[in-house]
Amino acid sequence: MSQVITVQDTTRPVFTTAAPADVTMNCDVPLPAQPTLTATDNCSAPANVTVVATQRREDIAGACANNYRIIRVWTATDECGNTDSVRQIITVQDTTRPVFTTTAPADVTMNCDVPLPAQPTLTATDNCSAPSNVTVVSTQRREDIAGACANNYRIIRVWTATDECGNTDSVRQIITVQDTTRPVFTTAAPANVTMNCDVPLPTQPTLTATDNCSAPANVSVVATQRREDISGACANNYRIIRTWIATDECGNMDSVYQIITVQDTTRPVFTTTAPADITVDCDAVLPTQPTLTATDNCSVPVNVTVVATQRREDIAGACVNNYLIIRTWIATDECGNTDSVRQIITVQDTTRPTFTTAAPANITVNCDAVLPAQPTLTATDNCSAPANVTVVATQRREDIAGACANNYLIIRTGSPPTNVVIWTP
Repeated sequence: MSQVITVQDTTRPVFTTAAPADVTMNCDVPLPAQPTLTATDNCSAPANVTVVATQRREDIAGACANNYRIIRVWTATDECGNTDSVRQIITVQDTTRPVFTTTAPADVTMNCDVPLPAQPTLTATDNCSAPSNVTVVSTQRREDIAGACANNYRIIRVWTATDECGNTDSVRQIITVQDTTRPVFTTAAPANVTMNCDVPLPTQPTLTATDNCSAPANVSVVATQRREDISGACANNYRIIRTWIATDECGNMDSVYQIITVQDTTRPVFTTTAPADITVDCDAVLPTQPTLTATDNCSVPVNVTVVATQRREDIAGACVNNYLIIRTWIATDECGNTDSVRQIITVQDTTRPTFTTAAPANITVNCDAVLPAQPTLTATDNCSAPANVTVVATQRREDIAGACANNYLIIRTGSPPTNVVIWTP
């Protein structure tokens, strides 16, 4: 009898160095060198145990060209063909954004009537994608500014660079558009004028304006008018301030104005005529000075006053009873404009004094007779005081034609200095 002992090698080799751990790395990082691993076997001598390293690329389903796996396998084989293997998976991915090679334009603020600058073309590169696989897409949108008017807004310009794996980067430019320009009047405001208070004010005209950004229908012109008193002036002297304010839809405003200076320069007018000039005797009673009335073109009747005055004015070279009475009426309106009328009463003394004692009767006496004393006579006057009426007595001899020397006349005369009354004895 016999025994057959069958000896066989069924045991796999054993790696004596570990496979590198699985890693994930970016596509632009060089792969690490694949290390050499060693293995031993329970029956084979070390020289008879081989380790073969392989590496393959494996695409990831649905991923881009730069996202894939590197499968590294090390297979240990003993001399009997028993094998064992280890592997390392290197996951390669593209997670880096493209980089712009041209700079986006700086943010700017510009007026609404300035044309937008052309949106430039920007370029970008990528760490893993070829230039032809990096796209830059530019967009532009308008964004209203909360609470602002239609002509105040933003233009948002965005450039988005995308590599073939969908990694993106973007830059942007903000163009702030604003309306800061005032509207412009297309019709001129009337010139400033000065006019009298009784002239009707001209109608306030309608002015128009345009704007650099707002449509004509969105530019409003509001006309206002106010009265402004002139400091220290009367009620009929004042200014009318007319203002036109043009406003665009963004609230920018411009204004023009006209000043109408109203003044009262017209004198009042008498509605009753002053009495005619007269001449009266010095003993006459002066007529009562009448009340005259006047009206004014701007003042109400109660604001037109008529003041009557009277004065005596001596006549140069004339006696005290010859003089003038000047009666004046001055009409004044509330703005101090005046007009006046007057009456001149000429007072004169044309009446002779009157003797109050009679002259002695004519007599004939003998040439040797003593002449009677010449008496003192008195007189009164209608205007002069008694002390101002004088009687002057004179006496002269007057020969009688053809008579002898002892036949003659004695002429006795009494006369006031004016208005002489002669008596002859």
